[in-house]
Amino acid sequence: MEGVPITYYEKNPHPLNSVIARMGAMAFFDMLMKYNFIHADCHGGNIMVEMREKTESIFSKMKEFFDEKYSKIEEYFTLFSLKS
Repeated sequence: MEGVPITYYEKNPHPLNSVIARMGAMAFFDMLMKYNFIHADCHGGNIMVEMREKTESIFSKMKEFFDEKYSKIEEYFTLFSLKS
């Protein structure tokens, strides 16, 4: 398994520590509340974190496209309402 133990980020602060913590908490609560299961040896040494480069997907491109179109429509309606 690739990655580093989550305890590495405890000792070496990283800008994404809050994101890592939230993901860990959500995984724990899913395990507990959704699946009614508790891992018997739950500690930071057996939680691995793998950092990857951000990749663009078709969805991010679509969001950019619609955000750009929406801003132009919003600009038009703002100008139109100011004329009234």
